[in-house]
Amino acid sequence: MRHIVADTTVLRYLILIEAVHTLPALFAQVIIPPAVMADLQHLHTPAPVRTWMQTPPLWLMIQTPTLSRDPTLHHLGAGEHEALLLMQEGVAPLFVTDDRSAYRAALARGLPVMRTSVSSKLQLSRRW
Repeated sequence: MRHIVADTTVLRYLILIEAVHTLPALFAQVIIPPAVMADLQHLHTPAPVRTWMQTPPLWLMIQTPTLSRDPTLHHLGAGEHEALLLMQEGVAPLFVTDDRSAYRAALARGLPVMRTSVSSKLQLSRRW
């Protein structure tokens, strides 16, 4: 099993459809940056997601990027930006995102990325 870096929506919707248990079945550890944790705990986030985040499972790890913010990623949300920084640091071999811009930014940097889309179709980078 591998570790992944994930953005907010991946966790949010798996929690809402009660399928978040599939993540540890597929990956040993899911790493999220603090901005993703903040999104999952935000006041306007659905209550089931906020409740789930009150006691995150052992397979979910929150890790702060050590790299400085990248001005070329200014167009991304904070969670996607921090997740890409973690990937650039090499904390995991795969980034999972639903965000088209984050997906493209990862590909442009040669980072392994998997994009989930609204149609539930998975798109894999060639490096993965």
